[in-house]
Amino acid sequence: MEEMVVGSPELVLAKIRELDDYLLVAHIHPDGDSIGSLLGLADLLEQLGKRWIIASAEEVPSSYRFLPGSEEIRVGTEGLSGSFRNVIALDVSEALRLGDLQPVLAEAQVVINIDHHQGNSFPEPKYVRTSACATGELIYELFLAAGLKPTVVGAKALYTAIMTDTGRFSHANTTQTALKIAAELVGLGADPHHQYVEVYERKDIRLLKLLAKVLDSLRLVCDGKVAYLVIDQETLAGFPLDMGDTENYISYAQMIDGVQIALLFREVEGGTTKVSWRSVPGVDVSRYARDFGGGGHVNAAGCEIAAKPQEAVQKVLEYLQSRIC
Repeated sequence: MEEMVVGSPELVLAKIRELDDYLLVAHIHPDGDSIGSLLGLADLLEQLGKRWIIASAEEVPSSYRFLPGSEEIRVGTEGLSGSFRNVIALDVSEALRLGDLQPVLAEAQVVINIDHHQGNSFPEPKYVRTSACATGELIYELFLAAGLKPTVVGAKALYTAIMTDTGRFSHANTTQTALKIAAELVGLGADPHHQYVEVYERKDIRLLKLLAKVLDSLRLVCDGKVAYLVIDQETLAGFPLDMGDTENYISYAQMIDGVQIALLFREVEGGTTKVSWRSVPGVDVSRYARDFGGGGHVNAAGCEIAAKPQEAVQKVLEYLQSRIC
């Protein structure tokens, strides 16, 4: 897919320097890139002498609570009113993806957007580059534009953003630029081994027991081209875990030989189902997700369907029938 670039690091940085009192927000169902980008940008704002607050619609997943500063991230909108003038929305392509934080946009004098997703609908000022491996890569570009370097705190945050959105430097978006930035961040204090262990290996035993139940739902369809997993509320009963704790389960569907599209259906509050899409190079799942009101990247996308998981599975499989099955 053709690269889309809107704005530049220099233009966004100039706007950031001009203003103050920032609220930093990112998408619902926070992941490594959104949390890492929020904390990385906070490091830059701190060095620029700006005042800032970070808020999230949901709790920081346990895998990312090792990051310094993650404990300062507020959850929800309580106490935010009147405490900021401007919003910077990170790693999010449309206002709806802010969830319960969407109303804060109406209170802001200016909304700045920094993102790397296809189909970005935010108005300018913004910096969007879809070829970036992660929004964390774009935040690093802001540091360069400012003539500054991330502190150890910022380096660890941005390394986590890039490590997770490249799938541990294994996805098709792992570019020479991504690896070069990661190396620079290691030189500034990021710790590859420690951060890998914290994100991917230090797990609550309940998460592994839940995985065993979820793997029992693994199904192959479309002559082995599509694999999917289902996590419904019945499966989740007795497992008080965050949404982000299960985000890597989809990798087990991806690793099956011959699979072109992997799907993870997870039931969320209100009977809605979050669908994660992953694909091999050459199969664009972002356009499939967009047809369900979602979006994302060519090989990694997401959407939400207003239905229970089994009904959502049926809708998606019927949709794929004429496209890949």
